[in-house]
Amino acid sequence: MIFAVGTYTSLGGPGVALVEAMGEQLKFLCSSDQVADPTWVMQSPGNSRILYAAGAVTGSKDGLVASFLWEKETLTLLSTQETGGQACCHLCVDADESHLYAANYLDGSVSVFPLENGKILPCCQFIRHEAPLGPNEKRQEFSHAHQFTFRPGTKEAFVCNLGTDQVVVYERMENGLLKNTYEIPAAQPGTGPRHLIFDGADRFYLVGELEGWISTYSFKNNAWQCDQLLSTLPEGYDGPVNTAAAIRMDENHVYVSNRGQDSIVIFDKQADHTLKLNRHVAVPGCFPRDFRLWEKGFLLAQQKAGGVAYMTADGTPGDGLPIDGAVCLCPLSE
Repeated sequence: MIFAVGTYTSLGGPGVALVEAMGEQLKFLCSSDQVADPTWVMQSPGNSRILYAAGAVTGSKDGLVASFLWEKETLTLLSTQETGGQACCHLCVDADESHLYAANYLDGSVSVFPLENGKILPCCQFIRHEAPLGPNEKRQEFSHAHQFTFRPGTKEAFVCNLGTDQVVVYERMENGLLKNTYEIPAAQPGTGPRHLIFDGADRFYLVGELEGWISTYSFKNNAWQCDQLLSTLPEGYDGPVNTAAAIRMDENHVYVSNRGQDSIVIFDKQADHTLKLNRHVAVPGCFPRDFRLWEKGFLLAQQKAGGVAYMTADGTPGDGLPIDGAVCLCPLSE
């Protein structure tokens, strides 16, 4: 399996890198530094040779989106467009891959781009979130859009906003543009919604970045309700400041990465669809911003130390690559 790795070039990272995982062994293949700070990379669902990346204009915080053509050991830049926002951090495409949607973190905005044969055309819609901010004065000082994703089987788009303690919901219209329809409040003020993952169309798990939280939402009586709020930290934790980051899921478990406490926390799915803490697995490096389930263990992107590394399910360190500023892992299907 080949993984695309997004890195902070401002922290010494190589840009977008390709890594091959052969069992538990890792091999660096190639990289492209043509986009600054590509912190999110995704594969086109319609053309496996196209990658989209969220980054920045070199030397600034201005958001940038890019597309690449990839072969096993080659990355070729196809297009770039400025987002109009700052610190672009997440991307998604619609079902027919006619449009690309970008979340801009620093100014809490969303940008929409038409797509044409793997190339990104100029922005056709720009929306800035305007709402009351959460109570955390240091981290919720502005609106902070962090993720854009579609509700399965629908035209609804969900945007997590860390700064406003909301999930903002849009309707994707026939022309690909967005119309705001409603907002889903965070389970608790100050949790800072970061990323969510759907478990079918009528349930999702939401990570609150600030300190570390996970909440379970279900769609009942034509409305979303929060059924559960759990800490991602061990009981009695008094270590460094922690922020939760990535969320992954399999049939029986939900997984979240903790940065500061530096672990992967595992929750069991219960019969009533709530979650129960299973255990915390310490990572071998520092600041696991992203991870993937791999070979009965985890492939980690550790931003501050340890680079890209494999770890068994019980936390035994495996092979690693010293890739600085690694923050995103995208498995690529051939």
